[in-house]
Amino acid sequence: MIDELFLALGLKNLCDNAGKKSGRQGLLRSVSKLVDLRNEIAHEAHVKNTGDPKALNKDVIRKRIKDLESFVKCCDEIIDNKFGSKPATSA
Repeated sequence: MIDELFLALGLKNLCDNAGKKSGRQGLLRSVSKLVDLRNEIAHEAHVKNTGDPKALNKDVIRKRIKDLESFVKCCDEIIDNKFGSKPATSA
């Protein structure tokens, strides 16, 4: 879990705090559903009992990807606020 990774750095409840920061009540649920879908595709092939692929709704997937981007942005802002922002280094 993401929260456990950041707990050692003194950031408690990063996911919940990012959800609150976003102002979106269902943000964490949407991101969680996207992660679950990813896991199903990666580990279970995302197929029906007949072996046929399950359909994906591109509009729902797009919305959830935007929600993921919002979640990551909020997490970044919380982390930057705690530790200070550093400029990105390019290769």
